[in-house]
Amino acid sequence: MIRNKTLLWGLFITLLAIPTFLSLYYYIKLEESKRYAKFIIIEKDTRQLTIFDYQGIKLAAFEVGIGLNPGNKIKQGDMRTPEGVFPIVRIEEASTWEYDFKDDDVGPIKGAYGPWFLRLNVSDKELFSNSLNEREFTTYSEFKGIGIHGTHDNSSIGTRVSKGCIRMRNHELEIIKQHAYIGMQVVILPSLADVTENYNPAITK
Repeated sequence: MIRNKTLLWGLFITLLAIPTFLSLYYYIKLEESKRYAKFIIIEKDTRQLTIFDYQGIKLAAFEVGIGLNPGNKIKQGDMRTPEGVFPIVRIEEASTWEYDFKDDDVGPIKGAYGPWFLRLNVSDKELFSNSLNEREFTTYSEFKGIGIHGTHDNSSIGTRVSKGCIRMRNHELEIIKQHAYIGMQVVILPSLADVTENYNPAITK
């Protein structure tokens, strides 16, 4: 009799505990989903990068540098920043990377990309169809070198200066990196100058 009562009490306590465990499980999953429900919007017009949470609340906003030439990216080497919605596919440590800008006698500059390179998946499938010209893409129709990264030259931030990437001040990039994750969506919006260039019939292929 005592044993039966013990079993009943054990079953009763277990039944009471199940909702608590389920609530805890779903709470943990909800918090985890919040971590992976952020997105970035980059506006070419204002040269600003803004990160939002899953509720659309602005978490941070920073000035950036973008592609030297206006317009959507058409081909490799056109010095344009692509427009559209692109996921982050890799987060790479870039502090030892070098780049030779070939505009002076300095040669390769270590740290030209800052501490991180957030690589974007940019291909003809993700680009907006806002150019009247036939596109000439690189291998497998992908621009493999487009991303968000830091810089050794803060004076370039806020200008049209890059070959297509988005440049940030290193300490601000560190903040973005804390929120970034693989698969995070990055929206790049054109300015009026970009749209005008996209529909310019005289645009050079």
